Amino acid sequence: MASLMDSACFPSTDLLFGSAFNYSSIGMALVGLNGRWLKVNPALCAIVGYSESDLLKIDFQTLTHPEDLRTDLVHVEQFLQGAISSYETEKRYIHMDGSTIWVLLSVSLVRNTNGEPDFFISQIQNISARKQTEVERDAFFNLSRDMLATANSAGYLMQVNPAWTIALGWSAKELTERPVLSFLHPDDIAQTIEAGQCAMRGESIDGFCNRYQAKDGVYRWIEWSMTANYDGVMYCSARDVSRRKAAEEFLIAEQERIRVTLQSIGDGVITTDVKGVITSINPMGETITGWASQEALGMPVDTVMHLIDERRRGGIANPLLESLQQQTAVRRDVAILIRRDGTDAAISGSASPICHSDGSLLGGVLVFQDVTEKNKAINQIKYQATHDQLTRLLNRAEFERIATYFFNDAHSNENAHCLLLLDLDEFKAVNDKGGHMAGDAILREIAALIASKLRAADKIARIGGDEFGVLLEKCSLPAAEKIAAQLIDAVGAHRMDWDANTFQVGLCIGIAPLSKQSNTLKEVMAQADAACYRAKAAGKNRFQTAAVTG
Repeated sequence: MASLMDSACFPSTDLLFGSAFNYSSIGMALVGLNGRWLKVNPALCAIVGYSESDLLKIDFQTLTHPEDLRTDLVHVEQFLQGAISSYETEKRYIHMDGSTIWVLLSVSLVRNTNGEPDFFISQIQNISARKQTEVERDAFFNLSRDMLATANSAGYLMQVNPAWTIALGWSAKELTERPVLSFLHPDDIAQTIEAGQCAMRGESIDGFCNRYQAKDGVYRWIEWSMTANYDGVMYCSARDVSRRKAAEEFLIAEQERIRVTLQSIGDGVITTDVKGVITSINPMGETITGWASQEALGMPVDTVMHLIDERRRGGIANPLLESLQQQTAVRRDVAILIRRDGTDAAISGSASPICHSDGSLLGGVLVFQDVTEKNKAINQIKYQATHDQLTRLLNRAEFERIATYFFNDAHSNENAHCLLLLDLDEFKAVNDKGGHMAGDAILREIAALIASKLRAADKIARIGGDEFGVLLEKCSLPAAEKIAAQLIDAVGAHRMDWDANTFQVGLCIGIAPLSKQSNTLKEVMAQADAACYRAKAAGKNRFQTAAVTG
């Protein structure tokens, strides 16, 4: 059999380029120096809604949103002056139906044999869905009362919401153009660096406090919850807890001052005697626990503050009782409070003993906050970072992360898993005939259909436009082939009615084992991709299994 590397096995370069151009899922075009479209592929026509013949009659300026045209023309001038050879930007096109679409545009300049500018090569991806997601995310981000931010590994805040300006007085520009450490109290820098490093290692940081300098020069205590994703971006939720810190310090010194101060702070506060019997509860404490003051006074603190573990749902010790027993401050980062009416609230807080000037124990104080909404915000950010917005499946990055875990498990524990790459057949016809809304609808239906046919431990992700990835945990090749056949039958039998049309797509699958014999994950992915390609070439609606090597 001839080697796969034998050049005789490959089509000519012109044929390969033509095929790549015409069948690419990304819009592609050749554009003259005067802005006229010279050649466009079907994907670009689908994006902007024009036929090929109509596009060739106009220039890119006609399609460009007026507010983005100047930027385009500046880039063209830079090309012609030799200042740049390529660029990438997000811009807006005017669709044939008059709507605005967002695209990611990559442009390169091609020069002739004399080195003179000849024409441009453009690649266009429709990112309208992503832009809409960003608009919704930003609305949530900006309306939150908590101080939400993203930070990079270099120690800079990349984006902050308006709550930061409200709390500290600095503008968003001022907060993001200086390193975080430059705002901190010198005594807090070392602990902050350590907390950031822990977050970057994948540890979830919740309840870390440091002092942040406000624009008026005063340092404010900020409580942080931080988590980092796979690419080093840190998601932060913070709040100004200066009032709570001040309250905790004053509570130890003067019990009378407690009763005055606690009425105005925004945290729940409960004080007890040395036996843990409640002596006071402030209005916020009443709101969070659901216990009125007259009901709570004289009750054991662990009755009013009935806490359970967030994950195991089992009972946990009350931090105030621990503080009284140990006569030291005790922090509870996150726990679930069973409120008076039986509902749950996620809380965090700290307990401290209250001591007389001679050191004798007088009682204890518990300061706590309802972090239910903050936890939801953090979970939402995590979800958006790991899931595909359209299908609600895992996204490619999260799929590759889990695939790496499967690969390592296969090598370390000798478990056999299988990786499937799935490609829809006739999907382009859905977009062409029914439009992108029909295409999106059938993608969602097919995604749900495939997920319903998998086992509970299996993972499915959308890894491309009409491409899906599946990881079958602890699955032999024969079992994987059986599952693949079931998926092909299920998808092939599925029909979707859209307007006056009925659409049907097919499915091709490439299967590759993840075993101790696998050399690299990249190789396994390539094997599955090649097998999927063979399946399509063999007549579609079928699967192919990669040859087992090693």
